[in-house]
Amino acid sequence: RDEIRDWSSDVCSSDLAQRMVQVRGFNAFSYADLAEATGIRKASIHYHFKTKAQLGLELLERYTRGLIGALTQLDTLPSASTRLEGFIDAYRQTQVSGAICLCGSMASDAETLDDATREVIGRYVRLSSEWVEKTLAKGVEDGEFAPGRSTQDAAASLVSALQGALVMSRATGDFGSLDAVERRFFESFRG
Repeated sequence: RDEIRDWSSDVCSSDLAQRMVQVRGFNAFSYADLAEATGIRKASIHYHFKTKAQLGLELLERYTRGLIGALTQLDTLPSASTRLEGFIDAYRQTQVSGAICLCGSMASDAETLDDATREVIGRYVRLSSEWVEKTLAKGVEDGEFAPGRSTQDAAASLVSALQGALVMSRATGDFGSLDAVERRFFESFRG
């Protein structure tokens, strides 16, 4: 589904729509906002996405494909530590841009979203957690991390902490929260 690319102009409209959701929230932007920001008529956006829910779903699916690509790249790094540092750095890049995770942003509006959209959000979180769990288990197996801690619990905790750190840093302007999450996470496994 490359529909989202069909309505782009000089400014990549799909990137702009994603940015609006990550900064404002899904329920806080409209097709009129997107049309004004891109110079594309609202009717053109509606032609490709009859509903805002369709647009949101496509943005989430694109974001999830990006996650899968990023995790595949991270898997080429030489150690579990460097792979996990790269995963955390992706959150740091989002933080520095003044945004929060697209899935995290849309999850805050979950009660207003349809089942298909909620499912993609859940899939994104599961993919992230499962990858962290697999990477931690490999680090334990290779002797890089100390055994004994549940990798499943640690993975869920890390993903939750990273999502929360993005929200808190945006609320407070304190960018040290991700550093603290990273430090505590690695201390708990290297201890």
